[in-house]
Amino acid sequence: PLFLTGNEVLWPTALKMIMSEDDSVHIVWAVADETGNSRQVFYASLPYGQTDWSSPVVLAEAIDFEADTPNIVAFDGRLIVVLHNDFPTTRYMTVSSDNGVTWSPPVRLFSQVGSNGPASFVIDGSNNLHMFFGNRDDTLHEHGIWHSIWLGEGWSTPMAVVSGPQVLGGENGEEGFDPSFVQAVISQGNLLLLTWRQDPMAGPTHI
Repeated sequence: PLFLTGNEVLWPTALKMIMSEDDSVHIVWAVADETGNSRQVFYASLPYGQTDWSSPVVLAEAIDFEADTPNIVAFDGRLIVVLHNDFPTTRYMTVSSDNGVTWSPPVRLFSQVGSNGPASFVIDGSNNLHMFFGNRDDTLHEHGIWHSIWLGEGWSTPMAVVSGPQVLGGENGEEGFDPSFVQAVISQGNLLLLTWRQDPMAGPTHI
């Protein structure tokens, strides 16, 4: 084991793992309590050629509600982690420029809110970093899948891939609308492909 909670009512969840260009392995995860919400987000690494994982470090502590659903990407000499925190929960980012030794204080990214699964990262053939995520925009009164591009020191204003008013699941099993848990891939360097499901409130049936 590389991490133990030391408690019967805490358990690791939402694990994500990547390999960076130097063949080091980097992982992030959350630790949930009996409510099902996570209280902390952790990071650890296995440097190339080593047999022991680094000591886990806390990247975020829950603000009011949860610190949850982290994802990590290696890009342009940095490690970038995006996670949920705060209430209403929203996207925060922390960055490491020294291969995970130290991390910047988490900062809020966007106006969109909601716990609609982790962000998904892809790098295209022109070396552009893209982020996709499900959330709601309370100003526009729309739920959707949102797309943002890394600009070097921050992210572009998210644009909707698909959006609309939330539709709850029906009494007879009808599926509603509230996109969540997006997964993105790049094909041939320049074709973005996305999959997602609906949020539990929307009675998810299909992918």
